[in-house]
Amino acid sequence: MALDDRPLFLIGFMGSGKSTLGCRLSERLNWDFLDTDVLVEETAGCEIEQIFRDHGEARFREIEDGVARSLAGLTRTVVATGGGLFLSFANRRLLNSEGRTLWLDVPFETCIQRVGEGGGRPLWNPGKRLGFRALFERRRAIYALAQARLSITTEAADELVGRVLAVFD
Repeated sequence: MALDDRPLFLIGFMGSGKSTLGCRLSERLNWDFLDTDVLVEETAGCEIEQIFRDHGEARFREIEDGVARSLAGLTRTVVATGGGLFLSFANRRLLNSEGRTLWLDVPFETCIQRVGEGGGRPLWNPGKRLGFRALFERRRAIYALAQARLSITTEAADELVGRVLAVFD
């Protein structure tokens, strides 16, 4: 599966490194970079935490779905997707047809470490680790529907850029 001018959508759980890796990858490819969480906040005019607090997760997902639809027709762009965007069948079908989807498969403990206290992540509650683990496992089954998978352990983002490019070589 070659990497062509169609966008590359990075899929994965919160803390998997989608934004960090996406930014580095876009620099290496000389492509644009987008982060759907940033696009959601720009669309809503407020932070994701406030959307959840004031309007609930359902409203957040509506805005996120609109952002996903706005990605149609992109070229030469690396997109870091929100952790739940790929869960929707319509979004999954759109991303898989419009570009390449790559699941960043990161161990649960690594995600926990990277998320830390979870600032800006309304679904993370440090006191409910077991529930977070269940969410992680449910989402893995759907992330596995991405076109490609990159298993990540402790590599730095710069090292991973080469591995991502090799996936599409």
